[in-house]
Amino acid sequence: MLVPPGPHYTPHAAGETLVIATPEFISAAVANAVRTELRALLPEALSRAALPPRLSKKAAASFSGLSERQLDTLRHRDRLRSYKVGRKVWFDTQDLLAYIDAGLIPARLKRRRG
Repeated sequence: MLVPPGPHYTPHAAGETLVIATPEFISAAVANAVRTELRALLPEALSRAALPPRLSKKAAASFSGLSERQLDTLRHRDRLRSYKVGRKVWFDTQDLLAYIDAGLIPARLKRRRG
């Protein structure tokens, strides 16, 4: 029987396979899993870092997946901080991200059709 590199496979009494892994193999497996997770999270973190400090109502609606009217409702109920300059309404990006991260607004809503 050939022994594959890394963990050693040993037949167990009940016909199951018992895996005996070396500390080096476990360390490499954990490092690989962490590296994979970081690669998955990095684009989101970089895209958040590149966001402007404030978003217009239209941009906030596009970003959050909510309609402009829903954002107005949240704004009037003081659930999202906003700033009004003339006729234009701006939403604080960090507040919007915190609201989304808290699960109060899904990142993308499935819009109803029909």
